[in-house]
Amino acid sequence: MSKPIRLWRPRQTRTSDDAGTTILKTTLPQAPRTSAPYQLAAEAREPPNHVPSLTYFCIRALLDYPDQIHALGSLRLTYSPPETPEAYDILRELIPSYRTDQPLDLAIVDPRLWALLIQLYNDLPAVLRLYTVPLADAHLPLLQRIPPTSDFALVTILELPGCRELTDQNVLLLKDLHNLCAFDASGTALGAWGVKTLAKTLTICQDEDTMNTPSGPYRRGPWGLRILSLRNCMNIDDDIFNCLPMFPLLSVVDIRGTPCRAQAVYSFRPCAHDGLFHPTPLLDTLDTLDALAQSRKQSLFAHARPYKLRVHRLEHEKPAPASSRARDQGPSSSLGNRRDVFLPPRAVSLLSLGAANRLLESPISRYRYSTSGHARKRASSAPESTDTRFILFRFPPDWSLLPASAGYSQTPCFGYTRKKVKLDVPLEDPLSVPEGVCDRADVKASMTALQANLKQREEALTPDSRTRSEAAPETERLVSRNPFARTAQSAVKTTKARPGSQKDIVAPPSPRVRPHPRVDETPPTADPDAASPPKAKALKPISQLRIPPPPAPPSGSKSRKREQSVRPTSKPNKQMTISESLFADGKTSETARSSIKPETKGGPVPPSTTLSAKSKPASTGKPRSRTSFDLRAWCASGE
Repeated sequence: MSKPIRLWRPRQTRTSDDAGTTILKTTLPQAPRTSAPYQLAAEAREPPNHVPSLTYFCIRALLDYPDQIHALGSLRLTYSPPETPEAYDILRELIPSYRTDQPLDLAIVDPRLWALLIQLYNDLPAVLRLYTVPLADAHLPLLQRIPPTSDFALVTILELPGCRELTDQNVLLLKDLHNLCAFDASGTALGAWGVKTLAKTLTICQDEDTMNTPSGPYRRGPWGLRILSLRNCMNIDDDIFNCLPMFPLLSVVDIRGTPCRAQAVYSFRPCAHDGLFHPTPLLDTLDTLDALAQSRKQSLFAHARPYKLRVHRLEHEKPAPASSRARDQGPSSSLGNRRDVFLPPRAVSLLSLGAANRLLESPISRYRYSTSGHARKRASSAPESTDTRFILFRFPPDWSLLPASAGYSQTPCFGYTRKKVKLDVPLEDPLSVPEGVCDRADVKASMTALQANLKQREEALTPDSRTRSEAAPETERLVSRNPFARTAQSAVKTTKARPGSQKDIVAPPSPRVRPHPRVDETPPTADPDAASPPKAKALKPISQLRIPPPPAPPSGSKSRKREQSVRPTSKPNKQMTISESLFADGKTSETARSSIKPETKGGPVPPSTTLSAKSKPASTGKPRSRTSFDLRAWCASGE
């Protein structure tokens, strides 16, 4: 089910907390306070005491699909009223309160059931030709999706004079009234911007663009608007004359009591016909306009006799309780302390109303509460309600000028060609836009500029990155540079420097590390004639690898003599131990002792020798005996 149409003007209150922070509170629309009368009647209805007919069950099964009955084409059933009160009547079976000799209250009839009956039957009673429903009714959007055809037409008449909730911000919600024919917005806050916003909703939508609509192109918005009354709307200015041609079938416009000045409007002329303007009701005005169109053999609607749907309030009325009705019929409250003198009902309110009317008759009373003269000047400069210059009329165009619902083709309507565009709130004149709409427009513009800048930056950086990725060979991998990672060459050098191990460890080749390219360096271009890079060798198990031979000993007689002299011929000194690593290289060099183990108390201490220039003391801590070892003298004594 579609969302109901609820006009609401948010109220903001400004408060502050203990810290001085300003808080804006906005009142959201409230839930419906009362249920619809037809819902209350359905709940209180007792089950039938007989077996209903098959027609009853078929119509009840179609209750949720009144917008699909047009698929039956021109097929209609003929309603035959019963000859006697006891005879069978399908209307009495569907509507238990229906009687031929009594008036019918359609408020207790489900609007979906009413829409089904007027589409399925011909020759229905005249009481069913007009149905009244509030704007916030849950089933009103469903009825608006009934398309007008040559066999059936349903028009909507919207009367909201003096409605405080109707503004330029929420007039966009009326776009769902696709069958709107007459609109009375007198004395509201609606302005020229709101009328233009409503005109922008006239679009052509395909079946995939709009859900729950007929197949093929579908007219969306109030295309069939014929009458527009904007009396005493103080926000209407001269810009309204540019919006009127946007409604292709608009014929009657009433802008008396507005700040507009007399201007020539395309195809509109002043008119003094009393039957087309206020105080004539919209229903009578629509009948007069239909008679004028038929005089020239033109069709005002898709069907010659359309059914009418009247919307004259926002919500359902709250039903009055039985106690209040009984109190209105009884005596009113007494005057003073006497309880034996009573007045007729509502006498006090009538007396106060008469006094107020007498005050309004005096010319000075209208300015009694005005503290400045600007209000007087503004009121006197407003055009009078009897000025015929602002009663605009043009002969009603034929219904066939609208683009057809099937097989859409752009047809110019009085010099104005409408394009197929998506619905969007117009933001052309920011000075006349309300504050909330301006804020949303600024945010949208800034976000659009930001996205455009980001897109340009991405496009500027994309070619460089693509060139580098194409120039790089497939075998290379971009690896982040690690200062502690070793390359393959350093791993091989480390392996060669340790020949003492029995098996050389073969390190696997590490991937080539490529630093991230700089922005200013030119990427290398790939040569198409060059040969493809060599493939990596296949890995072998470690058991099949050939063990390299150990390195040969260093050549030279001195080295051999020194190797022989390393072998001790006499017992080494017990006071010191020489590490074997001193003779690994076979080179003559002066080295310090590795460790000296002095004996316990009373042991012999060797005579101290002169320290060499390159030798260093063993420690710099507590004073201890220092010794030096001369490798050359020791080798000479061994020979």
